[in-house]
Amino acid sequence: MAKPENEKKVSEETTEKQSNKDRVEDVKKTAQESAKNALDSTKKAYDDAKQGNWTNLFETVLLVIIFLIALRVIFGSIFNDAFKYLGDLLMAAVTKSPWPIVFTGFIIYYRDEIRDLLNRLGR
Repeated sequence: MAKPENEKKVSEETTEKQSNKDRVEDVKKTAQESAKNALDSTKKAYDDAKQGNWTNLFETVLLVIIFLIALRVIFGSIFNDAFKYLGDLLMAAVTKSPWPIVFTGFIIYYRDEIRDLLNRLGR
């Protein structure tokens, strides 16, 4: 008797997992379509503004905000991960030793002078 109940639970779990996957895919598809629509509307508003047609200024501002929100929805995790990594890197550099950052900044700031010096030394 225990086997049919276990099989029933397993089949319910797989059905639930598949339905969750379907929901996630539907949400992704809806978000992508919304982002595409927002992008198209923003391009249209940009073209209108470029031609000097600022009568729909409120609509233009609203569409830009929607476009930025769509970008945030689509690429939000990438932005969060990148800023988290940069924050961790900065904290590690500040708490350990700031000299590698100072040295790198020095090289970046004086890169043209360093390149000229190396070219003169190479001749």
